[in-house]
Amino acid sequence: MTAFPSVPDQLATVAALDALLAGHGISYWLFGGWAVDFHAGRVTREHADIDIAVWAVDHGHLRALSSAVTRGRIVPRRARTATRGMSAPVCGSR
Repeated sequence: MTAFPSVPDQLATVAALDALLAGHGISYWLFGGWAVDFHAGRVTREHADIDIAVWAVDHGHLRALSSAVTRGRIVPRRARTATRGMSAPVCGSR
């Protein structure tokens, strides 16, 4: 497998996004390149973004979290009950 220098940082970003959204009770689904990689069970290339979808009811909450993250004021409200790796489902859960 090709080694991509930024993959550890990219995986850490995906894990941080998962923890943040799960910590705030927001279900999400990966799309695009990361969804392909999680389905394949391996990283196939470097990624420039993370494509997700959320329920419409959570859109406002996601926007508020996004705004707070850019200001550095986010702390997950509840602890995770499970961890995820590359073998995890493509869907985040509440």
